[in-house]
Amino acid sequence: KPILAIINCHLEGNPKKSVTRVRQLHHTLEELSSEFSHHGVIVAGDMNCQLGKSACSTYLEMGCCPSTVIDIREWGEIVNDLHEGDYCLADIPPHPYDLHSVYPMELVEEQSVDYITFVNTPNSFVIGLDQIWFHNDDKNSLSINMQVVGFKKAFHSSEQRQQILENGLPSKYHPSDHMPIGCVFEWSLPEEGNNTINTNDLCTRCQNKKELNLTNMTQEELVDKATELLGACTFNAPSERSEFEFVSSPVPGLRPRTKPTPEQLIALKDRQDRKKTLMRSVPREAREILQQGLKVLKEIRRRKSGTSKNF
Repeated sequence: KPILAIINCHLEGNPKKSVTRVRQLHHTLEELSSEFSHHGVIVAGDMNCQLGKSACSTYLEMGCCPSTVIDIREWGEIVNDLHEGDYCLADIPPHPYDLHSVYPMELVEEQSVDYITFVNTPNSFVIGLDQIWFHNDDKNSLSINMQVVGFKKAFHSSEQRQQILENGLPSKYHPSDHMPIGCVFEWSLPEEGNNTINTNDLCTRCQNKKELNLTNMTQEELVDKATELLGACTFNAPSERSEFEFVSSPVPGLRPRTKPTPEQLIALKDRQDRKKTLMRSVPREAREILQQGLKVLKEIRRRKSGTSKNF
């Protein structure tokens, strides 16, 4: 029977800790996708950031937080290059799902008062703090098809909204400072003729994907495996294949155990940024193949350079 995974979130509350919130999402989605059998995903809860251009919304919708291309905004500030310790948003690995917000993004901009979910003191409120996201992959014929039939409005009427905003929350009738949100889903299983076929398990561990055992492979076998993986990858355009070959190539003149020159650091950063953009643009299946290919290429270069595996 198909299994629906539901993630209930209450993310980091410090407004300045955008990176921490996205890392919390990443760790949870990574654990779900690698350890638990499931065929559908819902992510819901208090994100402690607004729906729309926030780091969490960008990560959930796009699969990653690119350092360029779009502006990521949190509480009026651009946070694309925000660092917390050794981490920045662009360094957080992508997630494998195709997530969509139940509440339309336009609500935040066009009908913002209808999507107030947090009211603290009188006339102090936040729009779109509480959210619901769901996985729906239209390109995968074996995935569960999930559609939003309807969603709950925060307020029953404009009069109720005015009363709550004027008096604040919690109150006699609302024991929380958050307004409840909700939705109704309709889902269908893939069918072939009159028989329902097996749905695609979203868990990588359950997809019978064998982890590459690079240790026991010869250098020739590693090269063959890299060629095989690149040949099996479906790109959207030939330019993407050329881009992958570039971003996976070593920086000229950069030797292991040596400090990169300023020019080499710029080249490394350029490859990293372009790799993240490429990984976001290719289909999810291709992304998984490319990630395996990168591991093989890294092992090939490690052996050529003679460095230890833990280096």
